[in-house]
Amino acid sequence: MKVLGKITMLVTIVVCAAALAISIWPGWLNDLVFIAVLMGFVVGPIILLALGVFAFIQYRRGNLRTGEFPWKYTTITLLMLITTYGMLRFYIPRRIAFASCRSSFQQIVDGGVVDNREFNRRIGPYRIDQCMTDDRGGTYFRVYSGSDGIGPDVMSYGFCYNPNHDGSPFGAAHYQTFRLGNGWYWFRASDDWY
Repeated sequence: MKVLGKITMLVTIVVCAAALAISIWPGWLNDLVFIAVLMGFVVGPIILLALGVFAFIQYRRGNLRTGEFPWKYTTITLLMLITTYGMLRFYIPRRIAFASCRSSFQQIVDGGVVDNREFNRRIGPYRIDQCMTDDRGGTYFRVYSGSDGIGPDVMSYGFCYNPNHDGSPFGAAHYQTFRLGNGWYWFRASDDWY
């Protein structure tokens, strides 16, 4: 059990660290989780079978004692999962990453933004492919786009300054903004009809 506890703890640390690192880019983690769930249906049973065979072999060799439960590793693993969930839920890595380069975004806004569908500029860790203003209010910087389910619809993610509540230049379906501070938000929107 001690070996399985260590393996589980190490895998949890790697997955949590990767999730926190990826979460600084709006939309990336959403797409990766969707792919992971789909792959989990195929790969999950194979991994469970392999772990079961490994545990059975270790038990037969006497390396696995059922009486010992690895409380220390279980506690560390649970604390890692809870901490990571809290940091992801409140977008802490994204807030920190954006705060480090907010002044560069602000300079663009203060300099007067012209709609540019081929903006193609890098600011900090973000590559902005489009910069758009909305007649209803707000300046939008798209840093990632992906599929909106199955079909041709595009889900756009990025940062916006003083956004409106009705929609974005990238669409109004599933439109949401999340406050980052000082008039800045991150957004997601789909170009779907509803």
